[in-house]
Amino acid sequence: MNNIFTQMSKKNEKRKTFTVDHPSSVWKKFKSPFQVANFLSNQERMLDVMKLLSPRKPKGMKKVRIGEQNDGGYVFLEDLLTNGKVAYSIGIGKTVKFEEAIEAYGHHIWMYDHTVDGSRFKTPNRTIQKIGIGTNNKGEFQTLKTMIDSNGHQKETNMLLQMDCEGAEWEVFANMNSEDLLRLSGFSQLCIEMHWFVSYFSRADSTDLIQRALTNLRKNFTPCHVHANNWSGFYKIPRVPPIAETFEVTWVRNDLVEWDDAAEEIYPTEFDSPCNDTRYEIELGNAQW
Repeated sequence: MNNIFTQMSKKNEKRKTFTVDHPSSVWKKFKSPFQVANFLSNQERMLDVMKLLSPRKPKGMKKVRIGEQNDGGYVFLEDLLTNGKVAYSIGIGKTVKFEEAIEAYGHHIWMYDHTVDGSRFKTPNRTIQKIGIGTNNKGEFQTLKTMIDSNGHQKETNMLLQMDCEGAEWEVFANMNSEDLLRLSGFSQLCIEMHWFVSYFSRADSTDLIQRALTNLRKNFTPCHVHANNWSGFYKIPRVPPIAETFEVTWVRNDLVEWDDAAEEIYPTEFDSPCNDTRYEIELGNAQW
């Protein structure tokens, strides 16, 4: 069966994708036949949006994996890691291996999460705030611009951003104005876990939200690495890469790279590892939607 959601069920030594005969947990998220019908009729629009996620290969730059071996590890362009001294980590995990590795590159890290008491992770090179990211400054939430301004980083031009905020990223990036985008351009690389693609594609309004967010990111950044998170399922349309429920995407600022469009990368790469090591990786091929 080609046009179904697929769930990885066990580890595979050779890393390959296979299709099973039952819907995954992603499919079960749809609450009505109307959502299923909307999703299936939305394939052309879906692919138009996914093209905004298609990666390009930077010329002459090396990649490196930072953080955990499995979930919690992210791929960056190593050549750009030593250009700055400021990093933001939004969404604190159970461990801080990522932050430890970034510290080793000489960065001070500003860590944000309104759901976690991160005081146990504090070091001289880590500033931890129990604040979440949002579209306005209200209660326990702040905008990315406010975070940057309150830390005095308005003039920084080579910061790093790692962000895993369980779906809040769409509202954050979709609603950025010109000042917000100016602050965002102070980062050289962004590594963002981007959630709920398949679920959101079942509704026109949430499809619009994803498109607006990716379009805003594309104004100054381009994806240079994508990895499908295999904790969730994916949807397969014939002759194009799978659309995973969740992707880890590395974005690089356009003015910092030249592109080698003649070269093709196959995903997952040697730098990737399954987020859930009891399941197969999700093969994306060249990830050109």
